[in-house]
Formats: sequence, C-alpha cells, structure tokens
Amino acid sequence: MLRNQKGFTYPVTLCLLILLSTTLTIQIEQYITEKRMLNETESILKQDYYFLSTIELLQSQIAISDPMPTTGFLDFNDGQISYTIVELSERELEIKLILTMKRGNGEVEGSAIYDKSLGKIVTWNEMN
Repeated sequence: MLRNQKGFTYPVTLCLLILLSTTLTIQIEQYITEKRMLNETESILKQDYYFLSTIELLQSQIAISDPMPTTGFLDFNDGQISYTIVELSERELEIKLILTMKRGNGEVEGSAIYDKSLGKIVTWNEMN
C-alpha cells in the first residue's frame, strides 16, 4: 500500500512548505512596517513636544521680561531648537523656530505669531 502512492507525499510537502514560507514572509513584512511606523510616530510626537515646550517657555519669558530674548537655543534629549523673535508691530511678535533632530530627520521649521495684548500665541505654522 505504501509503494502504491505514486509521488503523493512530495507535492503535498512542497505545497505546505510554500504556504508556510509565504505566511512567514507576510508576517515579517507586517512586523517591519509596524516597527517603522512606530519609530516615525515617536519622532513626530517628540517634534511636537519640543515645539510646544519651546513655545510655552518663550511665552512665559516674553510675558515676564521687558527686554525679551531675540535669539537663542534650547537643547533637548534628541534635538535642538533655535529660535528668533522678530517684532512685526507694536502688538505682534513673530517667533521662528528651527528644530534639528539628532537622528537624521532633517530640520523642521515652525513659526508663530504672539499677540502682546492677549499674551498668547494666535497663529502657528509648521513647515517640513
């Protein structure tokens, strides 16, 4: 009975092996994609946090100090922000931010308009 199969085992084994390797390849590709997405999301969240922290710090410095700082740097764990403050009018200031990440994400620029009478940021633009 065993000698009467005429080559049945090899094609079944080959099909199972192809199916298993295809499934494994798909799962590995999905894992790699999710890992890249996680790293990208982490980088974007860090950038947003760095911008927000800098803007909050500059808002408080502008509100407290009469001779406001016009340029400066802030260092973070994974990046550095340089800022410049330009007076647009007696009522408005423009804050330009340039974020340089340490892990090679390039530079991200942002600008904000600060209203002195309101004491807060009125507009925010981020450019990649």
